[in-house]
Amino acid sequence: MTAGLAMLPYSGRNEEARLGYARRLAIGIDTVIVAFIDVFRNTSGQPLGGATGPEALSTRERLRWSRCRDLHWDLTTYATGSSALLVGLPDNLPLRQAAAALDSALSQLDATAECDNIASMMSAPQRWSPWQQQYETVARRFYRDWYGQLRTIHERDRAFARALNAVVPAANRIAVPPGLPANAPYAGAAIR
Repeated sequence: MTAGLAMLPYSGRNEEARLGYARRLAIGIDTVIVAFIDVFRNTSGQPLGGATGPEALSTRERLRWSRCRDLHWDLTTYATGSSALLVGLPDNLPLRQAAAALDSALSQLDATAECDNIASMMSAPQRWSPWQQQYETVARRFYRDWYGQLRTIHERDRAFARALNAVVPAANRIAVPPGLPANAPYAGAAIR
Protein backbone atom coordinates (compact mmCIF):
# COMPACT_ATOMS: atom_id res chain seq x y z
CA MET A 1 0.00 0.00 0.00
CA THR A 2 2.04 2.88 -1.33
CA ALA A 3 1.65 5.63 -3.87
CA GLY A 4 5.39 5.46 -4.51
CA LEU A 5 6.13 8.55 -2.41
CA ALA A 6 7.37 6.93 0.80
CA MET A 7 10.44 8.24 2.62
CA LEU A 8 13.11 5.66 3.29
CA PRO A 9 14.53 5.53 6.84
CA TYR A 10 17.61 7.62 7.50
CA SER A 11 20.80 5.61 7.18
CA GLY A 12 23.48 8.29 6.86
CA ARG A 13 26.39 8.76 9.21
CA ASN A 14 27.42 12.40 8.97
CA GLU A 15 26.03 15.93 8.90
CA GLU A 16 26.13 16.19 5.11
CA ALA A 17 24.02 13.03 4.78
CA ARG A 18 21.62 14.24 7.47
CA LEU A 19 21.13 17.58 5.73
CA GLY A 20 20.60 15.79 2.41
CA TYR A 21 17.98 13.61 4.06
CA ALA A 22 16.35 16.71 5.56
CA ARG A 23 16.20 18.25 2.10
CA ARG A 24 14.52 15.15 0.61
CA LEU A 25 12.10 15.03 3.55
CA ALA A 26 11.04 18.66 3.08
CA ILE A 27 10.52 18.21 -0.67
CA GLY A 28 8.73 14.87 -0.20
CA ILE A 29 6.23 16.19 2.34
CA ASP A 30 5.18 18.90 -0.09
CA THR A 31 4.84 16.32 -2.87
CA VAL A 32 2.62 13.99 -0.80
CA ILE A 33 0.40 16.84 0.40
CA VAL A 34 -0.05 18.19 -3.14
CA ALA A 35 -0.97 14.65 -4.25
CA PHE A 36 -3.60 14.44 -1.47
CA ILE A 37 -5.08 17.73 -2.60
CA ASP A 38 -5.21 16.53 -6.20
CA VAL A 39 -7.12 13.41 -5.12
CA PHE A 40 -9.88 15.47 -3.51
CA ARG A 41 -9.86 18.51 -5.81
CA ASN A 42 -13.36 19.36 -7.04
CA THR A 43 -15.06 16.68 -4.98
CA SER A 44 -18.13 17.52 -2.91
CA GLY A 45 -16.36 17.14 0.43
CA GLN A 46 -19.21 14.91 1.59
CA PRO A 47 -19.84 11.15 1.66
CA LEU A 48 -22.21 9.78 -0.95
CA GLY A 49 -25.58 9.88 0.76
CA GLY A 50 -27.60 6.68 0.81
CA ALA A 51 -24.71 4.40 -0.11
CA THR A 52 -25.56 1.10 1.58
CA GLY A 53 -22.42 -0.70 0.40
CA PRO A 54 -19.31 -0.23 -1.71
CA GLU A 55 -21.18 -1.28 -4.85
CA ALA A 56 -23.16 1.99 -4.58
CA LEU A 57 -19.96 3.99 -5.03
CA SER A 58 -18.59 4.71 -8.47
CA THR A 59 -15.34 3.13 -9.59
CA ARG A 60 -13.82 6.59 -9.51
CA GLU A 61 -14.87 7.08 -5.88
CA ARG A 62 -13.50 3.67 -4.85
CA LEU A 63 -10.20 4.45 -6.62
CA ARG A 64 -10.07 7.83 -4.85
CA TRP A 65 -10.22 6.14 -1.43
CA SER A 66 -7.65 3.54 -2.47
CA ARG A 67 -5.25 6.29 -3.62
CA CYS A 68 -5.95 8.18 -0.40
CA ARG A 69 -5.03 5.09 1.64
CA ASP A 70 -1.77 4.69 -0.27
CA LEU A 71 -0.87 8.35 0.28
CA HIS A 72 -1.72 8.00 3.96
CA TRP A 73 0.73 5.13 4.37
CA ASP A 74 3.39 7.05 2.46
CA LEU A 75 2.86 10.08 4.70
CA THR A 76 3.40 7.98 7.82
CA THR A 77 6.96 7.32 6.62
CA TYR A 78 7.66 11.06 6.85
CA ALA A 79 6.67 11.06 10.51
CA THR A 80 9.21 8.29 11.10
CA GLY A 81 11.83 10.15 9.07
CA SER A 82 11.14 13.40 10.87
CA SER A 83 11.63 11.79 14.28
CA ALA A 84 14.94 10.28 13.15
CA LEU A 85 16.08 13.68 11.92
CA LEU A 86 15.69 15.36 15.30
CA VAL A 87 18.72 13.57 16.68
CA GLY A 88 21.90 14.94 15.19
CA LEU A 89 20.76 18.07 13.40
CA PRO A 90 23.35 20.86 13.32
CA ASP A 91 23.46 23.02 16.42
CA ASN A 92 21.22 25.70 14.94
CA LEU A 93 18.28 26.74 17.11
CA PRO A 94 15.92 27.90 14.31
CA LEU A 95 16.51 24.66 12.39
CA ARG A 96 16.00 22.50 15.47
CA GLN A 97 12.81 24.39 16.40
CA ALA A 98 11.43 24.10 12.88
CA ALA A 99 12.24 20.38 12.78
CA ALA A 100 10.57 19.82 16.17
CA ALA A 101 7.44 21.74 15.06
CA LEU A 102 7.25 19.67 11.86
CA ASP A 103 7.71 16.44 13.78
CA SER A 104 4.97 17.46 16.22
CA ALA A 105 2.52 18.27 13.40
CA LEU A 106 3.27 14.96 11.66
CA SER A 107 2.77 13.02 14.90
CA GLN A 108 -0.63 14.66 15.46
CA LEU A 109 -1.97 13.71 12.02
CA ASP A 110 -4.86 11.29 12.40
CA ALA A 111 -7.45 12.30 9.80
CA THR A 112 -5.79 10.50 6.89
CA ALA A 113 -6.02 7.19 8.75
CA GLU A 114 -9.70 7.31 7.81
CA CYS A 115 -8.61 6.65 4.22
CA ASP A 116 -7.38 3.23 5.34
CA ASN A 117 -10.67 2.61 7.13
CA ILE A 118 -12.74 3.51 4.08
CA ALA A 119 -10.53 1.43 1.78
CA SER A 120 -11.09 -1.47 4.21
CA MET A 121 -14.84 -0.84 4.01
CA MET A 122 -14.56 -1.28 0.25
CA SER A 123 -12.65 -4.55 0.41
CA ALA A 124 -14.38 -6.14 3.42
CA PRO A 125 -17.82 -4.54 3.79
CA GLN A 126 -19.09 -7.34 6.04
CA ARG A 127 -16.72 -6.16 8.82
CA TRP A 128 -18.37 -2.73 8.91
CA SER A 129 -21.93 -2.97 10.13
CA PRO A 130 -24.10 -1.08 9.55
CA TRP A 131 -22.07 -0.17 6.48
CA GLN A 132 -23.86 3.03 5.49
CA GLN A 133 -23.62 4.54 8.96
CA GLN A 134 -19.96 3.55 9.37
CA TYR A 135 -19.04 4.89 5.93
CA GLU A 136 -20.83 8.20 6.40
CA THR A 137 -19.38 8.76 9.88
CA VAL A 138 -15.81 7.97 8.85
CA ALA A 139 -16.02 9.93 5.58
CA ARG A 140 -17.47 12.99 7.35
CA ARG A 141 -14.67 12.87 9.91
CA PHE A 142 -12.10 12.66 7.12
CA TYR A 143 -13.63 15.49 5.08
CA ARG A 144 -13.89 17.70 8.16
CA ASP A 145 -10.28 17.30 9.37
CA TRP A 146 -7.83 16.19 6.67
CA TYR A 147 -7.20 19.48 4.93
CA GLY A 148 -6.63 21.50 8.10
CA GLN A 149 -4.21 18.92 9.44
CA LEU A 150 -2.29 18.66 6.16
CA ARG A 151 -2.22 22.44 5.82
CA THR A 152 -0.67 22.70 9.30
CA ILE A 153 1.98 20.14 8.34
CA HIS A 154 2.61 22.01 5.10
CA GLU A 155 3.14 25.31 6.95
CA ARG A 156 5.58 23.59 9.33
CA ASP A 157 7.33 22.05 6.33
CA ARG A 158 7.68 25.46 4.69
CA ALA A 159 9.21 26.87 7.90
CA PHE A 160 11.54 23.88 8.05
CA ALA A 161 12.62 24.43 4.43
CA ARG A 162 13.40 28.09 5.17
CA ALA A 163 15.43 27.15 8.26
CA LEU A 164 17.22 24.40 6.35
CA ASN A 165 18.11 26.78 3.52
CA ALA A 166 19.81 29.05 6.07
CA VAL A 167 22.34 26.33 7.02
CA VAL A 168 23.10 24.54 3.73
CA PRO A 169 25.32 25.74 0.87
CA ALA A 170 23.54 27.78 -1.79
CA ALA A 171 23.72 24.87 -4.28
CA ASN A 172 21.74 22.65 -1.87
CA ARG A 173 18.92 25.08 -1.09
CA ILE A 174 15.38 24.14 -2.04
CA ALA A 175 12.53 26.23 -3.29
CA VAL A 176 10.16 26.89 -0.42
CA PRO A 177 6.76 25.70 -1.64
CA PRO A 178 3.97 28.27 -1.83
CA GLY A 179 1.42 28.24 0.95
CA LEU A 180 -1.85 26.39 0.54
CA PRO A 181 -5.22 28.13 0.30
CA ALA A 182 -7.20 28.43 3.54
CA ASN A 183 -10.06 26.34 2.16
CA ALA A 184 -10.10 22.69 1.16
CA PRO A 185 -10.15 22.10 -2.62
CA TYR A 186 -13.81 21.08 -2.80
CA ALA A 187 -15.98 22.00 -5.75
CA GLY A 188 -17.49 25.42 -5.21
CA ALA A 189 -15.22 26.32 -2.27
CA ALA A 190 -13.95 29.89 -2.38
CA ILE A 191 -10.17 30.12 -2.51
CA ARG A 192 -8.78 32.27 0.28
